[in-house]
Amino acid sequence: ATTYDALCDNLYADQPTKAFTERRGQRRTSLAYRPCCVSRAGGVFLGMIRDQSSAGAMIELVNGEQDSRLFKVNDRITYFWNSETRVEAIVTWIEDGRMGVANVEGVDPFERRYPYRSVRVPCTAVAKIYCGDRSCSAAVENISLGGMLVRDVPPVEVGTLLTIKLHNVEICNAKVRWRKGRHMGIRFENRLPKGELAKLLRSCAAAGDGTLLQ
Repeated sequence: ATTYDALCDNLYADQPTKAFTERRGQRRTSLAYRPCCVSRAGGVFLGMIRDQSSAGAMIELVNGEQDSRLFKVNDRITYFWNSETRVEAIVTWIEDGRMGVANVEGVDPFERRYPYRSVRVPCTAVAKIYCGDRSCSAAVENISLGGMLVRDVPPVEVGTLLTIKLHNVEICNAKVRWRKGRHMGIRFENRLPKGELAKLLRSCAAAGDGTLLQ
């Protein structure tokens, strides 16, 4: 299993959010601030869960109205905020870059069987990794706000500091968190802002690197 720092143990206070069209009696929260991914028709979109219950959620897409225009009411989507949970849902409304979704099956979003991890976006880009006076290219399998998973990297000790170049973004003082076989987990010194991560993945897509982000 890959390892990243827990990202969402703490929830940040947020302004009161828009209620769903249907009034639900299930437990809700106006404090949810979970980075998530929304998957539809082979594309993955970055978002923030602003309001959530066992019956559904309100999701704000990182690229706002630009991305929301790609969705329609009654679209069937999948959303996830960690690597253990995938929720099938139906889009019930779309407005101002936000959308409400109704879960196909109930799920308890407050269950804490696992610590929350940074949501990881599938990606097949190639990164340049610098370690001291050495450098190599590495295949990126996924990337998150807090780190990335790469493969086919020469042996590097856990704890080693790295500089990573991925398209027009340079990430300094990243650290090797773990190694297993051909794979290596990297933690960033500072978390990427969600908008910067979305921009980075769009650059990968434009370059034909095969990221699943639309």
